[in-house]
Formats: sequence, C-alpha cells, structure tokens
Amino acid sequence: MKDKILKVLKLVFNSFLWISVLVFALDVVTKQIVLRNMNVGQTIPENTGFIYLQYVINDGMAFGLNFNAGDKTALANRIIFISISVIGAIILFFIFFKFYKKLTAMPKVTLALMIAGCLGNLVDRAFYDQNYLAKYASGVDTYGVVDFIAVDFGKYQFPRFNIADSALVIGALLLIVYLILEEVKDAKAKRALDNKAYEEQGKIQSLDEKIMEAKVEEKPQDEEIPEAKEIEEPKKDGEDL
Repeated sequence: MKDKILKVLKLVFNSFLWISVLVFALDVVTKQIVLRNMNVGQTIPENTGFIYLQYVINDGMAFGLNFNAGDKTALANRIIFISISVIGAIILFFIFFKFYKKLTAMPKVTLALMIAGCLGNLVDRAFYDQNYLAKYASGVDTYGVVDFIAVDFGKYQFPRFNIADSALVIGALLLIVYLILEEVKDAKAKRALDNKAYEEQGKIQSLDEKIMEAKVEEKPQDEEIPEAKEIEEPKKDGEDL
C-alpha cells in the first residue's frame, strides 16, 4: 500500500500538474480577497509606485484587451471569450496527455502554467457576472475578469492583470525559450553528425588508398629472360685434317 502511494505521488510530482492546481488555487483566492476587501478603482498603497494593487474589472481579454464593442455586444463578447478559454484549455490538455511520455520537464511546466491561466480566467468569465460582482462593490454594471496587479513605467501604465494572466505569459515565454533551445540543440546535433560522416568518408578514402598502394607493392615484377647461349655444332670428321 505504501509503495502504491509513493508511486502515485511520484507520478503526480513528475507530471507537474500540481503546478496547475497550485497556480489556479492562488488565482482564485487572490481574486476573492480583492473582491471582498477592495472597491473598484481602489489602489493599495494610495501613493502608487512601480508595482501596486489596483482593482479593475476587465470585460475583455488578458491584460485589459477587448473589442470596445459597447453594451450591445457584451453578451456576445462574453460567449466568445468563454469559448476561447475552453478551447484553449482543451487543446493544452490534449497536447499534455497526448505527448506526455515524450515531454521533458520544461514543456510540462509551461503547459501546466498555461492550463492554470486558461482555467483561472475561465472561472471569472463564466461565473463573475454583474450580479455576482455587484454583491461586493457598488456601481458594477458589467461582467468580467478581476484584475488587480498594476505595474507602471514612469507615465506609462501597463494593463492591469492577475495571477492567471501571469501564468499564461510566463508559460508562453518558457515555451518559446524551450523551442529555441531545442532548435539550437538539433542544429548542433546535425552539425556533429555531418562532421562525423565527413570524417568517416575521409577514413574510408584513406583506407582505399592504402589498399591500392598495398596491391601495387605486392604485384610481381617481370621475370628476366636469360640470354640464349650459342650451341656449338659438332665438328665433322676430317675438318681438322
């Protein structure tokens, strides 16, 4: 029993899906804290600096991006954004489980972060409607995602975001870095393979040359033909007389 529990815990840890659970829970909890303790537009601290908290309701995409279509298409936009989140989560889950055995640690972490980001904002778009948000803050007339992290660069105000947005962006950046590293790795491996093939070709050519030289050395030289000696004819009787 103990071995089975340890095996399951090891499997869960190596899958890195616990990162999705952790980030998703952190996203939901922080949004609930903001909802129940801050008013829309409120900043903490009041004297803003480089990074601070500011509660805003985003009825568009991540980082405050939207179509600016007005109230008439608010419901349509909401359906579109919910569909995008659902489809994105399904695709990420499919990739994760389809290629799980082939994935190394880094792509698993990137997918886990992006899954948490999709699900975190999906909860807001699906359940944080006007009536729900109005329970905690007066004057709310729209549905949306709760954003509360503010970062300013001098006069430039970066779009407000939340933990889920951060997970999506960090996961996407890590995925890009991973793909670049894999491309470099493949290029090095191909170059090393080409060099090895070139060296092997050189060795084969050198071996062929040595074989040819050996054959030339082993070839027998032309045998010398001995000079023919003149055969003296026997003298006839009476010649010396």
